[in-house]
Amino acid sequence: FGKKVQQEKLAERVKSKKSEMEKVKVARKKHASSDNSREDADDEFGVTIDDSIDTTGRGGRGGGGGAPENSKRKRKDEKFGFGGQKRHKKSNTAESVSDMQGFSTRKMKSGSGQAFAGKGKGKPQGAKPRPGKARRQTTRK
Repeated sequence: FGKKVQQEKLAERVKSKKSEMEKVKVARKKHASSDNSREDADDEFGVTIDDSIDTTGRGGRGGGGGAPENSKRKRKDEKFGFGGQKRHKKSNTAESVSDMQGFSTRKMKSGSGQAFAGKGKGKPQGAKPRPGKARRQTTRK
């Protein structure tokens, strides 16, 4: 029984679709024939046809018009700016690379224990090794 009801419903939808398509065809013909007389555009649907629709042949999203800007958006743009570069803010520029302020060859070449020993261990060269546990215990008392 359910399958029969479903088939009837589908047939009804097909009929309604065909009738709607016929109405649209009739409306298009009337619209094309009556370019000068816009008064009979209210025929079957009770809707006036608008000439402001863009008929350039482009469909879909991303049209050129855009919505009017609202006040909240304007305030945010004033506060934070709009658009602009989002990435690579910390990358070097020609100006920052050529800037030698704060660089001293004396500091780089001084041998005051600043050079690190070996393979990046992090211990300064020439520093005394840490005393063992027993020696540290005796010095604490």
